[in-house]
Amino acid sequence: MLSIVIPSRNEKFLRQTILDALSNATGEIEIFPVLDGYELPPEEIVTDPRVHYLRLSLGDNNCHKREAINMMVDICKGEYIMALDAHCMMAKGFDEQLIKDHEPNWVQVPRRHRLDADNWCIQEQSDSRPPIDYEYLMFPLDSGKTPNNPREPKKDGHPSLHGFKWDQRTLARANIPIDEAMTIQGSIWFMTKKYFKELGLMQTEGHNGWFQDGEEVGFKTWLSGGEVMVNKNTWYAHLHKGKHYGRMYPTSKEAIKKGEDYWYDFFVNNRWDKRIHDFEWLIEKFWPLPNWPTDWKKRLWPQETASLNLMSPIEQLKMNHPILPDKEFFGFKVRTRENFHDEKIINEILNEVLDIYKIPSNAKVVIDIGANIGCVSLRAARYGATVYAFEPEIYNFETLSHNVLVNNLSDKIKCINLGVGNPGETKLFMHQKNSGMISSKQQNNGLIIDNPEICNFISIKDVFNNYNIEYCDLLKLDCEGSEEDIIRDLDDDLVKKIEQISVEIHGSREVRNELLKKLSKWYTCVGISRREWVCQKNTNIYEYDNGG
Repeated sequence: MLSIVIPSRNEKFLRQTILDALSNATGEIEIFPVLDGYELPPEEIVTDPRVHYLRLSLGDNNCHKREAINMMVDICKGEYIMALDAHCMMAKGFDEQLIKDHEPNWVQVPRRHRLDADNWCIQEQSDSRPPIDYEYLMFPLDSGKTPNNPREPKKDGHPSLHGFKWDQRTLARANIPIDEAMTIQGSIWFMTKKYFKELGLMQTEGHNGWFQDGEEVGFKTWLSGGEVMVNKNTWYAHLHKGKHYGRMYPTSKEAIKKGEDYWYDFFVNNRWDKRIHDFEWLIEKFWPLPNWPTDWKKRLWPQETASLNLMSPIEQLKMNHPILPDKEFFGFKVRTRENFHDEKIINEILNEVLDIYKIPSNAKVVIDIGANIGCVSLRAARYGATVYAFEPEIYNFETLSHNVLVNNLSDKIKCINLGVGNPGETKLFMHQKNSGMISSKQQNNGLIIDNPEICNFISIKDVFNNYNIEYCDLLKLDCEGSEEDIIRDLDDDLVKKIEQISVEIHGSREVRNELLKKLSKWYTCVGISRREWVCQKNTNIYEYDNGG
């Protein structure tokens, strides 16, 4: 079921929006219009068992969109939820299309058209403007500057986060039916109720009201490792009220400014403790952005940029993530680093109940590529396996070596300070908040991208040849993109030596499909957990699941 919330404060087109959603939904839905501080005349009420009016009275002149959405989420029955402005028209079957295309940890928005509300149809275009598929984040210090409105930087010293339609990207990527969107307007979004709660969306801490809810949804999704996707297989039409209709409700400039200040500081200065990416990562991911200056980092963080440039990546990591005392997890002593996602990795991988890599309990030889701090290696060694643990990043490697030593497993685990992939010297791009996201492939995955760590890599064939490995029960790959090089290097002779592969696959759908197709020549997918694909020879076939 899809549960739809429609927050409304004196909205002229609420009834039409409700009726439109009812008539164009083809699956099971429920709609929750939330009347924010007002009542409707009887003739405006929609009588339908799928419609449940809620009332919100907070006694001020603000619009309480966040509170309205939270109210609906607490009581709705749907696995999926959608927030919708009270002046929108929907495509036929919008609900089933979004559900059909959805993947875990996604937020979707349909293609956006412009609504002619008086005639309740898509607005006829008198110019060549395309529909709105994408928005970019305007430079926060110049948030009034757009391609058609190149205003000077703001004079009031009041930076803020705002999106603007990205026509160039819409035209350039017109043939991609479902695609990544940097930020969203906020007039519609679709996700699972579970994911909404995991992200802690519609946060009222710091301020209330409706302002910057789209930015909150988009940034929290991206910065936590999710994806914001525009789905062009369906659409909606949204009314830009403008001077003709007016806002329809009073607003407080003071409340808006408070909201702008709060969310700017919250995201740009990386205050959110659930993030695995910093704000800079998102900008780099979608770079270049219209009207952003090339020195944007220095302008946003003048003092921080100057001090970081004086330190090496390792010095920065050790300064920001000091070593904590050893602690027991699942029967192992483990060293962790402060605020570096080590405990999250431990709780996922050392936990035999989750067993996301499907480590064979009877394994004799395990090759652990991307060993990190040693969680897979420790478990495999406890089962009795000899483990070859490859970790190129020096701070992770030092922690790995310590964890092997304090658990008296040095005779079982061989710690090797090398990466595996394309052989030779390789730049590792650092992530300041997550030890598991240090990559030789993804240059946009962290704050320290201008000063990478140089590490040595060998090929997967060198692993077997140099260490005289005749056979391994498990090849585990969690190497942030280098799995592409490793899987492409596999051949008929090499796979005869590998019984099972557990791999986390990154990159685009095209890359993932290419790698999985190659693996399927020799292996059968027998299980999926999180993003890991567990492949074995001579086992029953399981269907692939791209939601993994």
